[in-house]
Amino acid sequence: MKNHGESCVRIVAFFLTFSSSFGFYLIADYYMDPDLGNAFGGVCNKRVEDACAYLSSHLDLFGFSDYSSNVDCTMVFDAGKMAGAKFKFEWQYFNVEPSTDCTKDYLAIYDADMNAINSTNLVGKFCGLHGVSFNGTPTDRYMTMVFHTDGSGTKSGFKLRATRYEPSPCQSEEFYCNDTLATDICIDDRLVCDGTRHCSDNSDELNCSFLDELLGTFFALGLGGMVMSGVFCIAGCAGIWTVVGALTCCKKCCVKCCCCWPCCKKCKGGAGNSKVEPGMEMRDRDDEDFSPPPTYRETTKLEEDVEWDDVEDEVQKDDAAGIGSDDPRNNLADVE
Repeated sequence: MKNHGESCVRIVAFFLTFSSSFGFYLIADYYMDPDLGNAFGGVCNKRVEDACAYLSSHLDLFGFSDYSSNVDCTMVFDAGKMAGAKFKFEWQYFNVEPSTDCTKDYLAIYDADMNAINSTNLVGKFCGLHGVSFNGTPTDRYMTMVFHTDGSGTKSGFKLRATRYEPSPCQSEEFYCNDTLATDICIDDRLVCDGTRHCSDNSDELNCSFLDELLGTFFALGLGGMVMSGVFCIAGCAGIWTVVGALTCCKKCCVKCCCCWPCCKKCKGGAGNSKVEPGMEMRDRDDEDFSPPPTYRETTKLEEDVEWDDVEDEVQKDDAAGIGSDDPRNNLADVE
């Protein structure tokens, strides 16, 4: 398992390096699931200091599963030591089991570091469908999330996007953003033209080239979305490969297909032809060189030659025994 984790870390590092080399920021996905390790995005008891990140209740690549029961997970967004640096939060969806005063499943948000959370800095405890009312920025660099489930029921969970910002004036590697949640702020320049709106006025996604929009849309999926897209792509390609192979199978060719599979036999007419060249069926067997069957005339002549050979053998036997005349022709006539 350790080796698999190290491999995943290397893959993540490769994508981060690749995206950074093209000026894109690969938005990371984190999950409040204690069963997931760090290599797979598990963030319980961890700090997130990314320029932008997605936070979800659980890993659900295909959108069919609910979060687990009996979960207790705490994490914190840390904007860093820069004066005025904070995170702003935008919710993608929220659906946690409803209950009175959110006593069953809930997401609690604290405006403090995880080591200093208490009732005085509790922003709110949220549950239900669209039950979260917090959509803005913290008062300090920290924002702590506590996710709890009791096992009485599960839902589809939640997902939010957190974007780190600093107050203006902007540095050389920052982009000015006049946002409604936080005015006169600066975001990481790599978030510009990445396919995701980080500024409420969409100024970070304007005047983008076609290549920026194309690659940005792909990287905007985040690491989890890219993995899901890869799974669907592989499954789709495998399905197309199978269908094409089934439709181009050669007739009378030992169920081997033409021009699609590595074990294919070469068919007449090139790629995709389902007809077999006359005699191909026999030649395919162990690559033997079969000759065409003899004609009737050739068969008759062959039988006559065999009969005369038998007669000559008998004459030679009679000569050896001293039977018949000295003339071989008379002997042959007698035998006939």
